[in-house]
Amino acid sequence: ILRADRSAGEDGFEACDDGNEADDDACLGNCVAARCGDRIVRLDVGAGSADPCGDDDGCQGGEVCTTGLCRPPGFEACEDGNRRTNDACVHCQIGRCGDGFVRRGEEACDDGAANSDDRANACRRDCTEARCGDGVIDDNETCDDGEANSDETPNACRASTCTPARCGDAVVDDGEACDDANEVETDACRNDCVAARCGDGLQRLDLGAGEAGFEACDDGNVDDGDWCSPDCAIVPLGIFAGIRGGFPDAALAGWNQCHSQDFAAQGTPQAYIRRQIPACQGTFLLLVCRRDGAAMIHAAASAETASALAITGVAGASVNDSTWYFSPTLSWGFAPAGASIDRAPCDGAEPGAEDRLCIPTAVRNNQDQFLPGGRCGRHQFGAGEGRDWIWTVYYRDG
Repeated sequence: ILRADRSAGEDGFEACDDGNEADDDACLGNCVAARCGDRIVRLDVGAGSADPCGDDDGCQGGEVCTTGLCRPPGFEACEDGNRRTNDACVHCQIGRCGDGFVRRGEEACDDGAANSDDRANACRRDCTEARCGDGVIDDNETCDDGEANSDETPNACRASTCTPARCGDAVVDDGEACDDANEVETDACRNDCVAARCGDGLQRLDLGAGEAGFEACDDGNVDDGDWCSPDCAIVPLGIFAGIRGGFPDAALAGWNQCHSQDFAAQGTPQAYIRRQIPACQGTFLLLVCRRDGAAMIHAAASAETASALAITGVAGASVNDSTWYFSPTLSWGFAPAGASIDRAPCDGAEPGAEDRLCIPTAVRNNQDQFLPGGRCGRHQFGAGEGRDWIWTVYYRDG
């Protein structure tokens, strides 16, 4: 019998009275209505259909959507007496993946009915975050073949990055001769996954002399008449015609270095390059210039010594397929055969040309001197400039 003479909050008030003292039905033994959170699991309501449901409900037969499943009103599967939604009992229902609540330490995500194993970037149905390897192409992925992903199988979508197979991933795929996954261009495998070979224009540096595949040079051609042979061995240049550049000091074997200085050096006597010492005399002379510390000569020309140092007119003289010019009071240098020369103060003709070298000269203190400044290829220097560029004179007899 439900008392009607008491209001809620007054002593003796009854919210219900089912005539029994059981605490596991809709009315507790103290006449208080059962509720989720009272620490007593109701046993008088069956589990119902347990059909999946979402925000739009979709439950039938009077059932209601509770943590993603259709249940009869009042059904309780558990009772922990708290309102937390990240533990094993959520709203008096057993916590599970798909209930829309993230269990601490058990789930990485849970979007309830929105969990999906097919949609990009969704929380997966096992309540794990979308990831590389789940078979779905998510943001920042360009492929994902799930278990077929591999960092070792040729042509596979890569397991670590979900990116397609590519040159540089350490796996030799179709169209690749090699793949060493490094950025070193001077070893056995080029950065485009093509095997290194003599004649590809890149000298291998990973081998020592005598080892198979060793290259002393590689100028990218099969010309048997230049400083690097078709089998990538250095060929001493000796006395050559015309103007050359792009070769190392090793190609000057047989030439004796006489004098070297930077273009900013002050007042070097011209006699320095004609000193009567073994290194500064010979039938032939070689004049070169380069950036200081560079592996390759920038521009070079050779000629008979008498012709290279012969005083010429403004137009110079044709010697050994080059134009050489010398004046103790103007400049010394070379240019291509037949080319015009502007010798005031030092060859400034065709300023973008690389096959020219010029050193200014003058008489100072009754002495013929080389002056600061000049030109090495397209690089032209005024007084005080060119400290990081040098010119060098070599001699030989034949």
